[in-house]
Amino acid sequence: MRMVGYTLFHMDPGYRQNLIEKHRFYVNEGRSRLLTQFDDVSAEADAFAEKWASERSHLFDPERDDPSDLDERAWEESITFYGMLDDLHADVRLAIIAGMYHGWDKDLRDWIVTQIRHWHSGKDVPAEIWSVNFAGLMEFLSCFGWAVDDLPCHRGLDRCRLVVNAYKHGEGPALESLKNHHSDLLAGGLLDATPNRELAKRLLGYRHLKVTDGHLDEFSDAIVDFWAAMPETISEDDFRSWPDWLEKAVARDKEAP
Repeated sequence: MRMVGYTLFHMDPGYRQNLIEKHRFYVNEGRSRLLTQFDDVSAEADAFAEKWASERSHLFDPERDDPSDLDERAWEESITFYGMLDDLHADVRLAIIAGMYHGWDKDLRDWIVTQIRHWHSGKDVPAEIWSVNFAGLMEFLSCFGWAVDDLPCHRGLDRCRLVVNAYKHGEGPALESLKNHHSDLLAGGLLDATPNRELAKRLLGYRHLKVTDGHLDEFSDAIVDFWAAMPETISEDDFRSWPDWLEKAVARDKEAP
């Protein structure tokens, strides 16, 4: 591991702008091409009810059937249709958020590894960068004097990470963390409105994960703010010490022929 008092990490302004523009393109196109298709779900449900009733009108016998029965059945079917569309809308929004987060995560790890390879030879350190979790990645950046945890965007990034993990894995640590610290992302903030919070926490599951367009904006802004806040240059003078999880990889790379 060479440390000779020069630049270790450089965020080229053009590359920074490219990352931000690519991210904004993804979000904007996701909105315009996908989310806007759900702008008038109520009207679609009404149209579905009319079509459903029309397709079955030939089965109606005026001497035997009550006209209101067909209308009631059509209404019930439209409620089911509306619910499925609403669920699909939520899934599409979550999928956009997941893709957005994973894109940021991969771009960050790729940039870190590319920069490291300018002054370090070895495969174990890059492998650790690609495999470490979010907290470890933030710890790595802080060992060069950039305290990401103190940035306003860190909260949005962490909330986005928890949403994506709960969406992907269902029950687990991410969902529990949402229940305990970010209840506005579950069932529209139901936990904050119930008198028996502990009971509600036990009843809520991954199916109650609910994010809005406002949350999408929050997470998107956090990613933009992260790239904007990244120092243009991080030098050897900024280095403090390696995180514990990386020290063994550094040692193995030093010993490698």
